[in-house]
Amino acid sequence: MIRLAANLSLMFPHLAIIERVDAAAKAGFIGVEFALPYAMPEAVLVARVRDASVAVALFNMPAGD
Repeated sequence: MIRLAANLSLMFPHLAIIERVDAAAKAGFIGVEFALPYAMPEAVLVARVRDASVAVALFNMPAGD
């Protein structure tokens, strides 16, 4: 079985980034990934991911200097 993660930076653009976690779970994804999760508090993101029962497959780190 193929296991895919929803790229929340690209998918569900009509929703706020935090709402995309739930949309991905409802669409059947078991994982999510995103480029820049730093616009929201970490605790909010962690709680939403846990509540949606999805895994964080990937997120990009800041580019730095």
